[in-house]
Amino acid sequence: MNILVLQVSAFGKYKDITPTPERYMKLMEMFPGFLPVTGRAIQIDANNGSIEDSPRIQMNNQQSPWRIEIQPDRINAIFTPNNDQGIVNELIDNGLALIKKTCESLEINTNAFNKFMRLAVNIQFADPTGNEKPHMPFVGSLPKQVKEQSELQEWTVSFNRKGCIEFNGYDEATNEIMACSLGTSQDNPNQYAFLLTVDINTTQKDSRERFDMEQFEVFVTYAKDKISEMIDNFAK
Repeated sequence: MNILVLQVSAFGKYKDITPTPERYMKLMEMFPGFLPVTGRAIQIDANNGSIEDSPRIQMNNQQSPWRIEIQPDRINAIFTPNNDQGIVNELIDNGLALIKKTCESLEINTNAFNKFMRLAVNIQFADPTGNEKPHMPFVGSLPKQVKEQSELQEWTVSFNRKGCIEFNGYDEATNEIMACSLGTSQDNPNQYAFLLTVDINTTQKDSRERFDMEQFEVFVTYAKDKISEMIDNFAK
């Protein structure tokens, strides 16, 4: 399977970490070859429907498949492969390192990066199948109006297994999500692919800023093990 995108994320309250020349200068010193790009974040208030459009920090490198984003609620290290797919565990470690360096760089001007609220690693894969439409996995029966799987033009199957990780003597609940779907080529709708997403994250039930960088590292090790386990079991 080919990696479409890999993302390592640390959630927190970063609304006030907006683009400034000083912040961009520090990030450029920390990440040689990366250049600033001002992204946008649109947030909708569920209570009154108001829309807030704010500029956000983004660092890109034309020679690298990585980019760094600081959104209002998270820091993302995002890998979008070009020619080199890379090795999943090494890529996840690289994403962690980019977030760690981002925090080190900007911590001079703010202490907002002391703790994280949630942690996540997400990977999307594609397995091209040519003109053969992949079958839906894990399904024992189809809807009555569907006689056979070849009739289906779209399908998605997802599961969320609850997990648990231990941090310094206390347990933290996790989500272990696997989602599969049928994909088609943008250029040729008769060319298909099997799409697989694996997402390991801490739950949203606790919104406290409680994870430090050491616990982030523990979580990344846990996520790598779970991702490997889920992909291996799926392949069987």
